[in-house]
Amino acid sequence: MSTSSNNVLRCNNLKCRSFLSMEGQAVVTTCSHIFCISCATTLFASSLACPACNQSLQEPDDIVMTTLNPTNEYKASILAGLPPSTILEVTARAISFWTYQLSQESACQALILKNAQDRQVCTEKQLNNAFEDLQIANKKIVSLENELDANRRKVQGIINESHRKDRELSRLRGDLEKIKRKKPFNGVAQAGEKIVEQSDPERIFSAPTMNGSTPIYRSTGRFTASPHSTHNQIPFRSQSSDPYGPIVPPLFFGMNVGASKNGGSDRGSADRRFRAARMATTNGRANF
Repeated sequence: MSTSSNNVLRCNNLKCRSFLSMEGQAVVTTCSHIFCISCATTLFASSLACPACNQSLQEPDDIVMTTLNPTNEYKASILAGLPPSTILEVTARAISFWTYQLSQESACQALILKNAQDRQVCTEKQLNNAFEDLQIANKKIVSLENELDANRRKVQGIINESHRKDRELSRLRGDLEKIKRKKPFNGVAQAGEKIVEQSDPERIFSAPTMNGSTPIYRSTGRFTASPHSTHNQIPFRSQSSDPYGPIVPPLFFGMNVGASKNGGSDRGSADRRFRAARMATTNGRANF
């Protein structure tokens, strides 16, 4: 065998599969298997059976060590003295061994190729699945990006609405502060209105008294008062039709019962007292 041919031979131990040409020697069996020195020492030490085909190798020549790179002297003497038939038989067996090793190597390479193709198919299937998953993930990413943009626009709209409401709230607070600053003047105006309302005879005379006595009644033509009222408690008005006309001082306001303002006679004072005492009461009301 040439050196190039020896490069094809490998150790038939599937766990080893090392090139035998690197070692120069190998162990050959009669079942046409070949092993490296280290594997043969380990495998045949425990059992005399071929590790590749489990054939029994009990005969002394079933396991032999051979030189893979023989010298010229070895080549010249190894078959010397043998008859041609023996040389042809040895040659035929050697060629059969070589053919078997090539077929086994081809089968092993085919098995390796098949396993590689199966792994490739599985890898391509996984790649296709990964590609489909990637496409689904890309579609989901696009959908999520669209949803994110929609949410961003929604949030921006909410922010703008919040800013608008903040401005409206600030404006309302400003208006409230203005109203609060104007409130004291409004209080004075309301107090004045209350005073005017309290001085209105139509409002006063229509309300019942606090002590449950005869109430003060209103009259459209002339002023009416209860018999128990005094001239100092009743704010008189004129007998005009305007209920909000100018207030007219009462009949006895500023007059002394004993003497008149202009120093009149006692007769005039007595007449006035007589007029006051002569008030006619009709249904609990005094008429002037």
